[in-house]
Amino acid sequence: MKLKKQFKDHSFVFDLDDTIFYEKNYVVSGFHAISKSLFEKRLINKKFNELINLYDNFNDPLQEFGKQNRDINVDELIKIMREHSPKIKVRPGFKKFLNLLKENGNELGVITNGRKKTQQNKFHSLGLQQYIDLFIVSSEVKLEKPDIKIFDLYRNQSNRKKFIFFGNNPGLDLVPLENDVSWKTVFCESNSKMLENYEYMDSDLKISSFMDKSLYKKFFNL
Repeated sequence: MKLKKQFKDHSFVFDLDDTIFYEKNYVVSGFHAISKSLFEKRLINKKFNELINLYDNFNDPLQEFGKQNRDINVDELIKIMREHSPKIKVRPGFKKFLNLLKENGNELGVITNGRKKTQQNKFHSLGLQQYIDLFIVSSEVKLEKPDIKIFDLYRNQSNRKKFIFFGNNPGLDLVPLENDVSWKTVFCESNSKMLENYEYMDSDLKISSFMDKSLYKKFFNL
């Protein structure tokens, strides 16, 4: 499948959490790691379901879990979550889309907020090494979205002059690029509860998934 001529010189850049994969799956993976650690220390034998229930009902489930289990060190749980190697997968259709872009010679990148080790663990677990040319993590560069400087940093490191950014959080991913003519944006709907009431339509494209027909219609000669 051939890319449309006007996009051949573009760098395709992606947010990581809830854009490339669903963040809840990462949390579930972390809860499994936490439950395993607590079980091995004989502190619990079945807390995973309790953690999941807290996730569905509280903004900060680990802190709430600590309040309900006074003998458990919450800081240790947070450390396990941040440093574990997650069992996660990319959103359906994402790698097919990347393969098509690679076949057409496009540069591919990621700009993500977060801690270096945590985001790198996600990156490697998702098997993105063979696809991504530039990977920028906010903690490593001391900049974070929505600061336009992190996008400028990517541009300065890139071999391209035109960019398309895919993100799920309008305030962090899309609004900062509204007045920058070198960037186009794609709003990727996610299942994040934080964003369920956040509507943002002023992007170049809005997709519900990476299997969305409008995605292929926009970029490829069908």
